[in-house]
Amino acid sequence: MDLSVIIPIYHGRKYIPSLLKMLDENISNAKEYMIEVILVNDSPDETIDDLIMGYNNIFVVNNKRNLGIQGARIQGIKEAHGKYILMLDQDDELKEYAIQSQLSKIKGYDAILANGYSEDKNNNKVSLYKNKRQKKLVNSFKYYLYYGNMVASPGMVVIKKDKIPKIWLENILTNNGADDWLLWASYVKKRL
Repeated sequence: MDLSVIIPIYHGRKYIPSLLKMLDENISNAKEYMIEVILVNDSPDETIDDLIMGYNNIFVVNNKRNLGIQGARIQGIKEAHGKYILMLDQDDELKEYAIQSQLSKIKGYDAILANGYSEDKNNNKVSLYKNKRQKKLVNSFKYYLYYGNMVASPGMVVIKKDKIPKIWLENILTNNGADDWLLWASYVKKRL
C-alpha cells in the first residue's frame, strides 16, 4: 500500500458524500498508486458505515469513545497499511489531482509539503508565503517557536508513516490546533 488517507469524522455525516466524491476522483487520477482511505468515526453515537457502501479501499474505524481529532488520527494511523500517510479533516477539499501530484513528487523523501504555492485561475503560481525568506524558514525549529505553525494543516503534507514523531503519537493534546503544531515542530526538530 502506497498511501493511507486518514480522516477523523465527528458528527460529520453531511461531509462524507462530498469527501467520498473528492477522494474517488483523486484515487482515479492516481491509478498507479495503491491508496486506502480510513474514516475514523469519532462519534460513538452516530453510524457512518452505511455511507461507504460501494466504495473500494474505503474503511471505517468506529471509536468506542470520543478521542478528539489527534486521538482519532492516531487510531487511523494504527490501522493504516500505507507507507505514507495523509491526514485530512472532514471538511477539507482537494483538487482532483492533489494526491497524484503529491505522490509523484515525493520520490522517497520522508514528507512533502503542498502549501508552498497554489495556482490562480490562470494557472499562475501564487506563493502562499509572504516572502521568500518566510518560505525558507518553514524548516526552521526556531521559527516554529517564535511564529507558530507554518504548516496550516496536516492535509497539506504526505508523510512517511514511520517518520511521524513518537512524541506526537504518545502525547494527545487537548487544545485544538496544538496537536498540529506539535506534529510539525517535532518533525522539524527531529530532522535537524
